[in-house]
Amino acid sequence: MKTDKKMGAMVKLLLLIMICLVTMGSQSLARAGGSDWKFGLGTGFFGLNLDGTVGMDLTLIDTAVEVDVDMSASDVLDVMETAFGIGGYATNGTWLIDYTVEYLKLEDGDSFAGTLSRADLKFEAKGFEIMVGYPVLKNSSIIVNLHGGVRYTNHEMVSSIVYGGTTYRKDLDNDWVDGLVGVSARVPLGATVSWDNFVNAGYGGSDGTYRAVTGLTWRFHKNWSTTFFGKYTAVEFENSSKGAADWYLYDVDEFGLGINIIYHF
Repeated sequence: MKTDKKMGAMVKLLLLIMICLVTMGSQSLARAGGSDWKFGLGTGFFGLNLDGTVGMDLTLIDTAVEVDVDMSASDVLDVMETAFGIGGYATNGTWLIDYTVEYLKLEDGDSFAGTLSRADLKFEAKGFEIMVGYPVLKNSSIIVNLHGGVRYTNHEMVSSIVYGGTTYRKDLDNDWVDGLVGVSARVPLGATVSWDNFVNAGYGGSDGTYRAVTGLTWRFHKNWSTTFFGKYTAVEFENSSKGAADWYLYDVDEFGLGINIIYHF
């Protein structure tokens, strides 16, 4: 079935706003010390930018479509309905447990005059990550930890197009689990300030996910810290194969700047 230019533009819009999960999470970069177990809990804001390719099979035109994605943080905010994330840590001064839980909901739609009269999209992304770290180098100048863990990710999308008086609906629900390995390095810059860095790689359900975070942490109170950070994540996930009805491709670089606040207890 042939489509017109308006439909093609709307399909591109629908694909452009399918973004992944990393948006308003917390980065527990500030660590507590001592022999007793201590904990932290926090949240923050992250300005997400996207650059890559998203693909899916379109029932209406019976073909697979790949679209280049190039969205700034303001573009993402324009279609964001709900987003939240919490994260924290537990440490006894040697072993370190980090975790995050995140949820994102996007929604967009528009009406048109012509054969294509309506197009709507609802997209939800959710997941969690947990990692365990152990120090391999620890002195007054630097603390280096090795990390291992798992990350669960879910993308769910419901799209509909009213074309020629007929409603065409497309549902996609994909989830995957990656095993994670990583390394972190904390460099003290004073009594209350540190430079924190973290990289990891995930394999398993995805075709490879790589993340790098760097930030400046200020422990402005014995129970509170804040971190201004930059984050870059490269995600490559593909379900099924191109041409199949359930084909879904997400090959996108996610990056931006953020700030968080963590309560230590």
